[in-house]
Amino acid sequence: MGEGAGIIVGMRKDEVDKLGFGKGSPGPKRRAEEREADLVLEAERYLAGDTHAKIAAYIGERRSYKLTPQTVRLDIQELHQRWVLAQLIDFNAAMAKELVRIDRLEGAYWEGWERSIREFVETKTTNVEDQFAEGRGGKEGEAYVRKKVEQTVRELVGESKFLDGVGKCIEQRCKILGLYAPEKVEINWKEEARSLGINPDEVIDGLVRDFLESAEQRGASGLDAGGGAGGVGKGETEGRGTPEG
Repeated sequence: MGEGAGIIVGMRKDEVDKLGFGKGSPGPKRRAEEREADLVLEAERYLAGDTHAKIAAYIGERRSYKLTPQTVRLDIQELHQRWVLAQLIDFNAAMAKELVRIDRLEGAYWEGWERSIREFVETKTTNVEDQFAEGRGGKEGEAYVRKKVEQTVRELVGESKFLDGVGKCIEQRCKILGLYAPEKVEINWKEEARSLGINPDEVIDGLVRDFLESAEQRGASGLDAGGGAGGVGKGETEGRGTPEG
């Protein structure tokens, strides 16, 4: 079976009746499910290169009813519409999927950026030897070790790599949605020729020389044709001569 043969979209019975498929064809009218089954076979034979008449005969050999080539033609038109619709749906679905992935990636970049600009608190803990004072937990003058905690708050400037990632996401989204104008590409053919080791002046001289030679040849051909015609005219005049008195 061809690739497109499997792309069949079901239709309601009232839609099938509205199109009038099967009217005027010999035998009983097709039911909606019979038409859908016929479309599969018609798609196979159409993709194989069969004519409408040959497809109608192929269906007739396998059904209790007959199809006319006109009915087959309408079925093929329906297949074309369904195939185009299926391709558009597939394309839009793929495009939507990529857009969702880009959105998630952009969100991750923004989260990284927010983390990179938060205040950073650095905590440093050190052990300090001290002595108890009077009435402070132990015997006066007794040595002990206490912890000293120092905190330093720093403001971060942010990491530009996260913004670069956001910019790339925006760029890809715009490309998918076709928001960019067509790019204009300018090519300096002389520079390209020089890079290939070709002298552009010689190329121009050759083109001019070929053009002049061609023009001279056309001019010579025209003169030869004109001279031949003139010779015939002259000969006819001389042949007729002047009547003698």
